[in-house]
Amino acid sequence: GRSGLYVVSRIEMASSDAAAAVNQGLYGNGTGNLKHLLRECKTYPGAPYEMPIFGYASVQNGTMVTVAEAGFVDDGRSSSDDPALRSAAAKVAAMAPAKG
Repeated sequence: GRSGLYVVSRIEMASSDAAAAVNQGLYGNGTGNLKHLLRECKTYPGAPYEMPIFGYASVQNGTMVTVAEAGFVDDGRSSSDDPALRSAAAKVAAMAPAKG
């Protein structure tokens, strides 16, 4: 029942092995992550200034890695370990087409 924001990024690599390495690196601690679109001025009316605390998931399909982040935008309490956010991010990542 809370409003959410999703960011989806797709990274295509030259090989499945390269995609697997990128996907593994995205899950590593201290490796950084993709830039948030809101900070890059890709926004919409009423959007928060930056991505709220978010759950993260990624899916590899051949040479494509789809990364999804899901965050609540209602300023309520949240955590990157929130099961609802992690589940929402996983569902969005799995829905993204492999190519397109």
